[in-house]
Amino acid sequence: MSNRIIIHPQETAAVLLNPGMGIMYVLRGTQAVRYDQIDPAAWFLQEKISDKIEVSLPWSILEPEEGKFNWNHPQWEGSFKSWIDKGFKVALKVRGMASRGTLYDDGTPQWVFDAGAKYIDETMDNYTLLPMKKRRIPVYWDPVYLKKAQNFIQAMGERYNGKPWLEFVQIAHMGQNGGMTLAGQTDTRPWYDAGFSIPVYKDAHKKIIQSYTEAFPNTQLSQALGVPLAGENSISDMEEIISDLVQKKIMLKFGESGFSFYTVGISTEVDDYVEKYCKAYFPQTKIYMEIFSTPRVMNSALDCHLSYWHREGEGTGLGLPYEPTSDIAELYRFMARNIGYRFFLKEIEYPEQIKKGEKFIIRYEWLNNGSAPCYRDYGMSLALTGPSGKIVWEDIQLPQTPTSSLGWNSGCRVSETLGWTVRNAPPGSYDLRIGLRAMKNDSERIELPLAGQDDRRQYTVGKIKIIE
Repeated sequence: MSNRIIIHPQETAAVLLNPGMGIMYVLRGTQAVRYDQIDPAAWFLQEKISDKIEVSLPWSILEPEEGKFNWNHPQWEGSFKSWIDKGFKVALKVRGMASRGTLYDDGTPQWVFDAGAKYIDETMDNYTLLPMKKRRIPVYWDPVYLKKAQNFIQAMGERYNGKPWLEFVQIAHMGQNGGMTLAGQTDTRPWYDAGFSIPVYKDAHKKIIQSYTEAFPNTQLSQALGVPLAGENSISDMEEIISDLVQKKIMLKFGESGFSFYTVGISTEVDDYVEKYCKAYFPQTKIYMEIFSTPRVMNSALDCHLSYWHREGEGTGLGLPYEPTSDIAELYRFMARNIGYRFFLKEIEYPEQIKKGEKFIIRYEWLNNGSAPCYRDYGMSLALTGPSGKIVWEDIQLPQTPTSSLGWNSGCRVSETLGWTVRNAPPGSYDLRIGLRAMKNDSERIELPLAGQDDRRQYTVGKIKIIE
């Protein structure tokens, strides 16, 4: 029997750019920037802390006239195509109501109301001391609004559903800034006068959710959570909606209007109901958070099993600091290194030599040092390479514990024992390389926090000898 070799790889501090996770750059508001407008020497590009960006724009910009779509707008495809060209994945969000509303071309198009949809004009007095036009907001359960929104969502799906560069799409037609909140700083009486009730709101929201799921059957969806009338409704009033989202595997986002992160909760860092919902539902669907605070609070947020994260605010451009030594830059690095799943090969044991055509056993011990599960199934790949680096043999098989399961959750240790057989490699000494990748897509490979990565995201762990 051949001697067995035990290797304990060293974990690196590398940022992992993997599918279905990561920090997001975000473009919202005005002046969306193209990739070529960013200084190529910017620390966040040089350090590659992300390969994903979310782009947000009001509906009124993209459909200024009914049925006429401005997809090539400089703040939309005119911006995000430049990021796709550089290898970025893009998340899309079209808001039925942004910050200021229709009269500022920042929400639902005016033609929707001209067609008969009801609206509420809120005073701007609670937002500014300057004399300004009112905020025109749609009555989201109005049948005309719902029909026009559903038509736009369908057109959006026809253009973007299933695109390889599309990371996810946010459901954003049922509240301020694409969330679920109708009003927070203003008088709520006009909403009751317009027919608001929890059942009415939930019925309309379910219709919007259904429109998105029908338009984007091959795309991850996300919904920013909140309460319709802040201070008057509780998140428990939305439990039926949240359960529907979870059942449909729609990602839950926390951090939009109606959420606080600083009340005393289970962890004393993240609001108790935010933490409660994250920890209750992360086994079924991904968690996304918009928050920016102290390192302690950010670490508490990671404990909520985050798959995605981005900064707060409506700032123009990327909103990132350009000073690489700032405290804010360090928080971005911290989140980039810890967000999502982070599969570390803690130990591997294999025979020093193997016989061609005979089965041999490799024992693996993995640890997820990230903040979240993976939610997708990946296979373990094994390859042998010669002195030139050329692959002489490669195989893949699923682990006994699926990577999509909670067995691979953050903090979990996974032991796997797999049998392999090399049939077509000549005798000799080879580098043994391991990896994780999709079973049917060779190009979808998982980055690991290990040294020795090649251009196919495989990692050399040691030497192995083949004999006849």
